[in-house]
Amino acid sequence: MDVYDLSNTQWNKKSYEEFKEFLYSIRDEEYKKFSERIIPNLGKAIGIRMPELKKISKSLFKNKDIMSFYNFLEEGDTYEEKIIQGILLPNLPYEDTKEIFNNIDLYILRIHNWALCDSFVASLKKVVNKNKESFFIRTKKYIRSTNPWEIRFGLVLLNNYFTDEKHIEDIFLMIKYVDNKEYYVTMGMAWLISTCYFVDNVLTIEFINSDKISKEVRNKSIQKILESKRLSQEEREHIKSIRKNNKNLQI
Repeated sequence: MDVYDLSNTQWNKKSYEEFKEFLYSIRDEEYKKFSERIIPNLGKAIGIRMPELKKISKSLFKNKDIMSFYNFLEEGDTYEEKIIQGILLPNLPYEDTKEIFNNIDLYILRIHNWALCDSFVASLKKVVNKNKESFFIRTKKYIRSTNPWEIRFGLVLLNNYFTDEKHIEDIFLMIKYVDNKEYYVTMGMAWLISTCYFVDNVLTIEFINSDKISKEVRNKSIQKILESKRLSQEEREHIKSIRKNNKNLQI
C-alpha cells in the first residue's frame, strides 16, 4: 500500500491493518523524538510530519468508502491517526450542523495535548466559515466546560475565527467565565487576549486592567502582546508600564 492506493481501497479490518503498516513504513524516528520533546503528553506516536499526514488525508478524501475508513480511524490509538481523523472530520457528509457538532464533541474527548487541539481547530476553517454564528454560539458551551482541552478548543476557535470588531466584546464576556487554571487553558486565554489587542487595543487594555481575569492570565497576556513585532515603540513602552504596574497586584 502507498499513498495513492488510499483513494480506491475498500476498507475492512484487513485493509485498515495494512494502512497502519503503511504509516509505520514512512515513520521518521528523529521527527518522533522531536515531537516528544515539544508536545507534552504526546501519547503513542509513529513519527510522521504534518505535510505527509495532509497528503495522506487528501488521498483519503477521494475514497468513496470514506465512512468505513473513518469508523476504523475513530478507534485508532496513535497520535497520527487522531491527526488524520481531525483533518477528515469536517469534510465528511453531514445533514446539518447538529451532526457536525456531535462529531466534534466526540473528537474533543480524544484530545490530550495542545497539538491535537490546535491542529483540529485549524482543520475546521471551511466548515466554521460556512456556519460562523452557529459555531460562535456553540463556543460558549466549550468555554464553560470542566474539560481543559474542551476549554482550550473553544479559546483557539475564538482566536482563529472570531477576533474581529463584531465579536470582541462578546469574547471578553466569555473569557471571564473560564474557571480553570490548567497551563494550556491559561496560555489559550493569553494568546486570545493578545490577538484581541490588535483588533481593539483600547478595549483590550481595559479588559487586562479589569478584575475579570487572574494575575497569571494578565501577565501572560501582556507577555504575548510584547512578543509581537507589530507593536510600535510607543505601544511597547506603554505595555511595559502596564506590566510593571501589575506586578504588585494580587488578583
